[in-house]
Amino acid sequence: MDDAATPTGPRTANNMASPCRTVFLDLDEVLCIGQAEACLSLSLAFGRGEIPSSQELASLFSPAARNALAMAHRRSEGAKYVISSTWREHLSREQMVMVLVGGGLQFVAENLHAGNAWRCIPKRVYRERRAEILHWLNTHHQGEPFVVLDDLNSADQLTSVHEHPQCPLFGRVVFCTPGVGLTADHVDAIVSALRRPVATGEPQQP
Repeated sequence: MDDAATPTGPRTANNMASPCRTVFLDLDEVLCIGQAEACLSLSLAFGRGEIPSSQELASLFSPAARNALAMAHRRSEGAKYVISSTWREHLSREQMVMVLVGGGLQFVAENLHAGNAWRCIPKRVYRERRAEILHWLNTHHQGEPFVVLDDLNSADQLTSVHEHPQCPLFGRVVFCTPGVGLTADHVDAIVSALRRPVATGEPQQP
């Protein structure tokens, strides 16, 4: 059994006492590698009233990427998740939970932020990932540490946040290489961001 299948998250007394942490999670080329049509296929299947097979769901996410995320989750003593991926545009919360559980990411499904905070705002409002995440922070953030997991193909303006120390995202974006995805080499950076308190200051407009 890989780490991702092991129940984790805020279920013990120690975890319940830990401060909330937030992970902004992209899927394509972070967890779902080399399957550009995966989300569309799932959306079409759900639209026809079909339930994806267990085999289809189990093959969605890279085992190495699942294990790396599970390791970061465990070392950070749990986290809440926000789907920043474009998959949020095509799947409902219930469908996303089914996909995550079937894909071996039950700990993510169980720890999605509540209500509308489970995903970034629809792209018809902001068509750029950095602005979408800043909008979420301005709307839902309660001062908890956070990290953004993205890939270099879809990161857009996120790739320049390291040039702007005043940006709330500075030092909190972890980039994955397309075709490789999330690996154990990313875990230390993820954990570091999730353990580092957020500097106080005025929210930044998207």
